[in-house]
Amino acid sequence: MKARHGLVIATAVLLSGSGCAAGGGGGADPAAAPSIPGIQGETLAEGIRPRDNSFTRSAENLLNQAQEAETDAEKADLYAQALSAVNECKATDVDNPRCFFLSARANVGAKNYTAAAADFDKAEELHPRYILETEGWRERAWVDAYNDAIVPLNAGDLEGALRIFEAANAIYSARYEALLQTGSLYSRLGRSADAIGAYQGAIGHLEETRAVALADTAQADLWQEHWGFARNGLAQAYQLSENYQAASDLLAEMLAEEPDNASLIGSLASVLTELEMTDSVNALYDNLLNRPDLSELDFANAGVGLYRIGEYDRAAQAFRSAADMNPFNRDARLNLTQTYFG
Repeated sequence: MKARHGLVIATAVLLSGSGCAAGGGGGADPAAAPSIPGIQGETLAEGIRPRDNSFTRSAENLLNQAQEAETDAEKADLYAQALSAVNECKATDVDNPRCFFLSARANVGAKNYTAAAADFDKAEELHPRYILETEGWRERAWVDAYNDAIVPLNAGDLEGALRIFEAANAIYSARYEALLQTGSLYSRLGRSADAIGAYQGAIGHLEETRAVALADTAQADLWQEHWGFARNGLAQAYQLSENYQAASDLLAEMLAEEPDNASLIGSLASVLTELEMTDSVNALYDNLLNRPDLSELDFANAGVGLYRIGEYDRAAQAFRSAADMNPFNRDARLNLTQTYFG
């Protein structure tokens, strides 16, 4: 068989959305305790009681002023003063949970989200019952961090966006949207193992909320979109890590749920090619190419897949179909020529 190479690969790229996040409480006071997953029915230890001192009172006053300030410059100055007060508190009253709770709030205001996450953790470690108060503050901080991460994301600063999304996940673990973003960014930055972990975490959250979300017409469509995004992202991350068996298992499960999804058929065929399951690949392409509703991209990707398993005549037919659908598709015409003469 004649060796051939040099195809132009046409693939659909998985990109993350960049919509802003909103709080789950509809703007409610974050100090009002929400329903907290995982602690209902538990008795929380009291630990060390929070206590006020001159530093905590000063910090609380400065934080309240910052919330009322009209300009960003005024807010930044007040949060900096609050941080100075809580740092003095932590240095002189080292086991006071209130120092760390107020420090977390000040760090959120100053957009030091990683430091805020550590402060929330420390406050709850010293006084476990603080979770009844910190949970609402954590979610509001998560919303702030998520929305701040959109700015570098839209500017193309993937590393900068990733750092903030990671901090959002550290601050609040009861929402999955930042996990979807980190999963996508990890994949785009070549960190496939981290992407797998992020997508698996998001899928776990989505599974927990499935029944409630699908019963709510206002949430159902968005839940379905995120569910598909997470599983497609996980399948892609498996492929990037060359864990083709895991990718095959997941894609087969997805295809069983959506047997008419041409993109899934093509993705599964690509993975099975890596597993050298040529008969199964041919069967999938037989199914795919007999459908009347294929797009130009479907034909182009099918052509690439058939070319990879040595089915050059069928690959040429697929490339020709793509070129016929769009005479200006230069890649399809180049691939068709390569298939005949490469």
